[in-house]
Amino acid sequence: MDDTEKKAYGNFKKNLQTCIEVDDYLLTTASLTDKEILDSVRETEDQEQGDEEDETHEPEPLPSIKEALEAAKLLDNYFLYH
Repeated sequence: MDDTEKKAYGNFKKNLQTCIEVDDYLLTTASLTDKEILDSVRETEDQEQGDEEDETHEPEPLPSIKEALEAAKLLDNYFLYH
């Protein structure tokens, strides 16, 4: 290997190492305290309870005969032209 090739290989190796180590000092995880974990769970439970209270479990009223016939006519026209 001549000097130019050695220099190119050295630069490549240096750049490769830089790419590999680029995120070494990046914080990707954190340790949570017991209090933080409990607070997170409690917040989730409170949100779920609030969501359940917002939901209504009343069945939707059935359409009248007139509404059903209008819907049938609408579908008939749709399928006639498509």
